[in-house]
Amino acid sequence: AGFEEEEADQVYGALCRSSRRRLQKTLDKITVSELYSEPRIAKQAAKEGMRQGSSIDLKTGYDLSKQADQRRAWRALQAEDPDLIMICPPCGPFSQMQAINYARMSMQKAVALLGEGLHHLEFAMKVYEWQVRRGKIAIFEHPDRSKAWEEERVQIGRAHV
Repeated sequence: AGFEEEEADQVYGALCRSSRRRLQKTLDKITVSELYSEPRIAKQAAKEGMRQGSSIDLKTGYDLSKQADQRRAWRALQAEDPDLIMICPPCGPFSQMQAINYARMSMQKAVALLGEGLHHLEFAMKVYEWQVRRGKIAIFEHPDRSKAWEEERVQIGRAHV
């Protein structure tokens, strides 16, 4: 149940020198990418000795609401073959705060906002399932009370774990 950073440092320090080298060699081979995220996790992974993969997000030149950018993202991920993908699709349409706002907006606007959220969620789960089927690590990040967790697409994806 959750190593603290200090405890991890103590364990690392207790390893013999050859074990530390083997551990570092293993970390050097791990590629970490992120989807729907500006460089954060992959950037930190590089600081920890891992390989920094792509950070696919609006801020890095990908508009994942467009099919062309989704195809470009697929090509980038397939080319770099990440060991770990952190997937953080937009949570706004599924948040508790947004649920309050839906009642105040026109039906057309609410449907459009939710539809866009579902579009992103669908793409995120395709990437998640691709990664898991390959025997690699995928982390889907959304707030605990997000309605996205109730979506059938997310439930199906979680069943692959």
